[in-house]
Amino acid sequence: MKMRIYAILLAILFLGGCAKDTEIGKIMVPGADYTLPQGGDVTADQRILKLYETYGSYFLYEFSEKDFNWTQISGSLGDDIFRFDPIEPGKVANLLDLLQLTWFDFYDQ
Repeated sequence: MKMRIYAILLAILFLGGCAKDTEIGKIMVPGADYTLPQGGDVTADQRILKLYETYGSYFLYEFSEKDFNWTQISGSLGDDIFRFDPIEPGKVANLLDLLQLTWFDFYDQ
């Protein structure tokens, strides 16, 4: 008797899996969160675009504190170590010069 019940349940499961599938529809892929150039400083924007083309990374100077504090795991250790200090667009070129000397000069093009 138990075997019949198990066989019937198993048959129902297998036959239920053969039901007609409904189409999911068109899947919308979200666009990029950030757009370059950001428009604060023309010379800095040109350099940032070249960095994006070279390294494939965004170098942003206009972002929100929410963007800065984003983590994949909330409440992880060390969330309060870094500070958020926005930079003025006119000073971005100086920061890029500093990054060039201390970071980019050590990488191959």
